[in-house]
Amino acid sequence: MFASKAQHLRSSATIKSANSRHSFKVCAVSVNTGIKKTDLKDGKFVFESDTKGRILIQEFMGELYAINNKCPHLGLPLQGKTPLLSATCTKNGGVVCSVHGSGTLFCISFSIHILLIKHHFIILIKTTEFDLKTGANVGEWCPKVPTLPVIGKPMAGEPKPAEVYPVSVDENSGEIVLEL
Repeated sequence: MFASKAQHLRSSATIKSANSRHSFKVCAVSVNTGIKKTDLKDGKFVFESDTKGRILIQEFMGELYAINNKCPHLGLPLQGKTPLLSATCTKNGGVVCSVHGSGTLFCISFSIHILLIKHHFIILIKTTEFDLKTGANVGEWCPKVPTLPVIGKPMAGEPKPAEVYPVSVDENSGEIVLEL
């Protein structure tokens, strides 16, 4: 599930501010992951980058997306090594942290019969979703973290977006390329 890496410099530019004597270089690095779309297990793959750490490559509706595999809340992996700790891709094109519920709003609906009377129940489960395109968090921040009287959610911290990266597929080799 983890890939080796190969990098090459994509472009470089020197930027100088008119009001400053300082300059710095901006470099975009193309990273050839060595994997193809057909290598994605259940539409996802965790790639190990030298500079950005683990990156979750997720396929959604035929498009590829790359998001940092660390949840912005506690730094836990979005995609772990077991099915229990597996990121969930939502129907809206977002990813959900399996550990503490950073994902989207969904409901469970069921009916039961008690004393020959049909009872219908709907249970709403809130989660926060990280958009695969922008990394923005959508929904309640850290809904599984308990809200305490007076102080709220001290363990939740401030809402933060997830880091996302541009993805392309090399026309010659068919391998997935990340822009880091």
